[in-house]
Amino acid sequence: MSTYQDKITRLRLEEEQRKRDLALKTKEVEQLLKSERNARNRVEEIEEALRESTVALENARGEVEVLRAELTVSYLHFVWHSLNLVSRILISLLMIQVKGIFHLNLRASPREHLLIELNTSKKSAASSRFFKMRALKITYS
Repeated sequence: MSTYQDKITRLRLEEEQRKRDLALKTKEVEQLLKSERNARNRVEEIEEALRESTVALENARGEVEVLRAELTVSYLHFVWHSLNLVSRILISLLMIQVKGIFHLNLRASPREHLLIELNTSKKSAASSRFFKMRALKITYS
């Protein structure tokens, strides 16, 4: 009989060990499920952040394109006015040369002649206020 009691005791111990193992494995599974949920939530957060970053990047690219267009327009406007100024200066220098101002005052420099022409010719292309201001800046710089 003692062998049967020993067997029953041993079976009870094995059953208790299996219950402990089952509880441990159940706890591990619960922890794994919790970790999986946390990982899925983190992946969703990262995907959302990526979508937001993509939208921000597209907005920034759009702003860059707008700024490039504005810069191009400003540059073209500047070039246009610069070419307009250069053409006015060339016209004024031709008018000065045609009128013979270089021959009247041989000691005067071309800058002084330009100023003389700017101050004397009100009907020429050099008489605009914008050109006078630019010519004076060029002369005194």
